[in-house]
Amino acid sequence: MDRLPPTITDNDLLALLGKVLENEPTSQSTGELRLRFFQPGFSWQALVDMAIAHDVLPPAVFALKQRSLLPPVPTTLSEEARAAHVTTRLSAAYKQHLDWQADLREQLKMVTAALNSQAVIPVLLKGSVHLTRTQPQWHEARGMRDLDILVCASDADSAYRALLSLGYQSDGDPPPLDQHLPELHLPRRVGVVEIHTEALSFSARYALTTEEVFDRAELQTFDGTKLKILSPEWHLLHGLLNHQLADRGHARRLLAIKGLWEFSRVGAEVSPEGWRAIIDHAEKREFLDVLSSWAIQANRLFELRAPSELMSLEAGRRHAEATFKHARKAYLFRQTRFVADKLHFAFAPETLALRYQLRGKAGPATLRHMGFLFRRRVQRVTGFISFRDVHEIFRLASLGLLAWTLPEAMWWPISRLLGRLNVAMHLKRTRFEMAQIASLLSGADSANEARSIDIKNWGHRYEARFQYLRSWRPGGWNPQIDVLGASNVSQALGEANGIVLWGGNFSFNDLVAKIAMRRLGLAVSGFSVPSHGFSNTRFGVRYLNRVCRDIEDRYLGERLMVEPREFAVTLQHLRDCLKANKAVYFAVGGRGRRTATAKFLGGRIIVATGPLAMAHETGAAILPVHTFRTAPGRFEVTFGPPIQFPRDSDGNVDYEDAAQAYADMLEPFVLRDPGQWCGWHLIRSWNAWGISIRNELSTPEQRPIPSRPHLHLRAQ
Repeated sequence: MDRLPPTITDNDLLALLGKVLENEPTSQSTGELRLRFFQPGFSWQALVDMAIAHDVLPPAVFALKQRSLLPPVPTTLSEEARAAHVTTRLSAAYKQHLDWQADLREQLKMVTAALNSQAVIPVLLKGSVHLTRTQPQWHEARGMRDLDILVCASDADSAYRALLSLGYQSDGDPPPLDQHLPELHLPRRVGVVEIHTEALSFSARYALTTEEVFDRAELQTFDGTKLKILSPEWHLLHGLLNHQLADRGHARRLLAIKGLWEFSRVGAEVSPEGWRAIIDHAEKREFLDVLSSWAIQANRLFELRAPSELMSLEAGRRHAEATFKHARKAYLFRQTRFVADKLHFAFAPETLALRYQLRGKAGPATLRHMGFLFRRRVQRVTGFISFRDVHEIFRLASLGLLAWTLPEAMWWPISRLLGRLNVAMHLKRTRFEMAQIASLLSGADSANEARSIDIKNWGHRYEARFQYLRSWRPGGWNPQIDVLGASNVSQALGEANGIVLWGGNFSFNDLVAKIAMRRLGLAVSGFSVPSHGFSNTRFGVRYLNRVCRDIEDRYLGERLMVEPREFAVTLQHLRDCLKANKAVYFAVGGRGRRTATAKFLGGRIIVATGPLAMAHETGAAILPVHTFRTAPGRFEVTFGPPIQFPRDSDGNVDYEDAAQAYADMLEPFVLRDPGQWCGWHLIRSWNAWGISIRNELSTPEQRPIPSRPHLHLRAQ
């Protein structure tokens, strides 16, 4: 456990949370909880805060729903009050959790199928197991950050390459690992995948070896794929050892409520024979006190019915009591001991020797590990603000002065010069971009102008900055816009099913198209991610990106800026907007849960089909939007005809054909001026990087770190 659990300051609240999550609820205990929730002074916010702090919000909401303990939402409340009601907020949070799980489950199917194609049958560990089980229903409530998959060491290389071929990427500076390969993540998808070659870290292998895990894993099928899973008793034991020995929870006396809840739930499914098997194993390997302590803690919190010999073991009882006592101590005291133990363990000669594969003295490894920790600390700092952010501050300041003082006719000559300098200073990136452009334009008249097109692309990015920055000046920026296809918008509104506006990847689309929409009288609901703008750091999202975001918001009805975990709730809101005959806006992208490929110019492009699916499901018209600068200060925005949804031979909607229809509409606009189209990243006809573990590991990727949901409730 890398994070110290918060201090328990309210024993009654902890007991209440345990009662909500108890293993075998009765009608009497449910009735007692219902009375407690209506007592004066009870705080839903306090209960939710404790559940979030200990990573058990989804299990808590699941239990409250199963036991019908959530208060009904009064029908007399206003829409705003209903949205703020505790039941509405908790239901929305649980829906986000289920969507996160659904994404991980889909990735698990994809990963397992890829491994099976390499004749590898993986063993699922820890949370991954719960994704394959639908009964009992509590399995759906188990949250997880990653997918832990165990393969034989001899299969590790082929397994890793199989995932790279699916588009997974790895950290450019992975920590020294002895248990699994560097984490892999799929862009725009939740969680990470860890390919393990050892079932436990070295400090816990004496208790359960990797060979024993392979021997005890049972072959199963999962949606047409083959995988192996430990039986409940060995799954329970592996989870215990991971928390208590591998993560040193036993030595640190950490009250791990999430781990104890899972231990309690799985323990209820273990047969007497299963308990006997793991008790004998623990006694033989001399960690029976560890098993006993957790059984006693789970019994105290969630009323787990464990065998009496575990409940009565003196060493286990002493340790369990010490754990609860330690959890109530001051956080600073606990944090000091926690950090000291982490450092002592991390720099122990045995730890360094194993992590860095050393023989003999561990001195050099100490320096290497200190260097790694320093780099990680720098990465955390740059997660808030990066050197690029600092550079962008100076760039915006200088361009802002020019944007406020120079006539608009001067913007493009300056922007083109800056674009030329940018291309000349980044030779490797330029070669990559020119290869993309040349590949897609093969056969077109502009195929030999790849460098000129790349310069224009970058020049237009600078010119777009001029537009945003001039908009901040008193009086703003008021371009001339010729709107074409306004009748398509009127006709779509007349059908009363709403409009999905699908913005193309044109240099000036982000701002100019929104101005055009407002001038047509549309109050558009815009979908975007926090990184829209200049930066994906916390500083950049909060401050730099507002340079763009706040100007665009002047022309939107509302902006829905979401993290991956919040997609489902936001998309449902957009569906509701369409049902109310409103307009919603998406930018065309190439990454999503569902994609389609289409022939385009000399290659193919890949398009995320989410907006297409939303339009089809709601009956809304989806109109492509194309934006061009025709002269300084003058633009042309075209709202194309609605994209139709052909059906295949089985009667299903063919999104590949719909994507092809969009590509056919897009092609003449791109050929009109390729320098104003910046969607070259959508191509699928050229692979610059290949599929190489060495190359992947040398290509750092910044990605959003999934965070726990913060849920703030009004006082109930």
